[in-house]
Amino acid sequence: MSFSLPQPAYVLLGTFLLWRLLKNVVLARTRNLNHIPTIGLCSKLPWPLDTLFYYAGLVEYTFRCHALMKEGYKKYTTYGIFKVPAADWMCVVSNREMIEDLRKAPADTLSFYAAVDIELEVASTLGQNVTNHPYHLNVLRNQVTKNLGTLVPELREELGLSLDEFLEVPKTGEWKSVHVASRFADVLGRSANRVYVGAELCRDPGYIKLNVQHTNHVLKSAIILNMFSKLLKPAVSYWLRDVPKSIDREMKYLHRLIDDRRQYLSSTYDGSPEKPNDLLMWLMEEAKGDEQSDRNLALRVLALNFAAIHTTSMSLGHAIYHVAADADLARGLREEVEAVVSEFGWTKHSISKLVKMDSFLRESQRVNGLGSLLMGRLALKPFTFSNGVTVPVGTHLSVAIEAVHSDPTNYGDDVDEFKPLRFLACESQPLGDQQQQENRPLTSTSPEYLAWGHGSAACPGRFFASTVLKLALGQILMSYDVKTADGRRPENMRFGKYTLPNPKAEVLFRRRESV
Repeated sequence: MSFSLPQPAYVLLGTFLLWRLLKNVVLARTRNLNHIPTIGLCSKLPWPLDTLFYYAGLVEYTFRCHALMKEGYKKYTTYGIFKVPAADWMCVVSNREMIEDLRKAPADTLSFYAAVDIELEVASTLGQNVTNHPYHLNVLRNQVTKNLGTLVPELREELGLSLDEFLEVPKTGEWKSVHVASRFADVLGRSANRVYVGAELCRDPGYIKLNVQHTNHVLKSAIILNMFSKLLKPAVSYWLRDVPKSIDREMKYLHRLIDDRRQYLSSTYDGSPEKPNDLLMWLMEEAKGDEQSDRNLALRVLALNFAAIHTTSMSLGHAIYHVAADADLARGLREEVEAVVSEFGWTKHSISKLVKMDSFLRESQRVNGLGSLLMGRLALKPFTFSNGVTVPVGTHLSVAIEAVHSDPTNYGDDVDEFKPLRFLACESQPLGDQQQQENRPLTSTSPEYLAWGHGSAACPGRFFASTVLKLALGQILMSYDVKTADGRRPENMRFGKYTLPNPKAEVLFRRRESV
């Protein structure tokens, strides 16, 4: 059976491609990026031919981004910057000094939020106030982090319950094959929302499904909207209904909770019953003006779920693939967890003593990460790096983090080897000895380690995410044996700048006899 588009569709598609091509020719000239070297197919052509062949370069970027970043990083480490055709020309920073320049640049010159606005089409997906007034990040950075000690028991309880429910491993001692990519999103979505909205709502299957799927709706809408001019975006956005439907459904789920919590904020509140200790309550205490509406509170909760669920589940997926393929690694990590928990129980303090797990997770993020590029910025003003290279207004910037993480200068000649205890100065250090870890815990950032970003825009939820990852991995190690069917780690999948734990792979789980 053959399939063909109607004639008007070909005309529209051809007109769109021609418009984007001409736009890129004009922007390349007006932004004056000719002094920034190009990597890939377009690098072989002089201006304006490189821009005329922009789409060929874009296809190459989509399928070879990882290789292109390594090539550009190696070739232009001294110059410190190169460009590739992405949604627009992307200028990629590629040495330590310029990464520090990027970190230190004022937000009104190189803006993280402006870059997010464009990439995610925030006005139509997450809501413009999410980046214009990101007070929810301060709540995450301060309130959630400050309360981690009291939240650990709740998180552990919810992780245990959700692992039982979503993995469905039989109690008969049989092996169960689990598609971890989808199951971990449910497990971590439910556990995160225990902190976000409390025990009752986080256990509603419909609510968790909504928040897990919302990320896909946002990304799909952003990709489509990025294809159109600013003039056409409102019309196109009108027909993209998945995100508005998610917002409406989130409001319905949260409406009763919001109303209940408003009594705690009223002047007549007498201190009984006890005030909820969750993120929704903290958001409502911080919200001002219109941000107090049900809709805007729902948008904040959706935005935090968008930021947390898939990134954390991907990190856990990468880690589990390593553990399942290496019995000695699983055994060593389990022994540390059992020893620490038997002495200190499950607390924030005991989690800080899981130094071998900390190093393992840090190494997993170094080797796998979430993608080839991070630390996106948009130049709102002309910016000159410390080596004299200037980028004009409108320039999209990013950092080749995978290339940084695989640089022998940063990590030695064994940089391509996966070493779970790489970040321990002494692999045989005593149990719970943090002295060797003080400068390099999982949550720390540096120009050589960029898994969380770096500087003021580094992930504000990394302390919460780190705690969830360690609790989840510890719970799995103590409750289950894990292995892959062939004894090998499933290969990562790459698409564009993203690095995903193999979305089709399955891991075998078996309940441990001692549990």
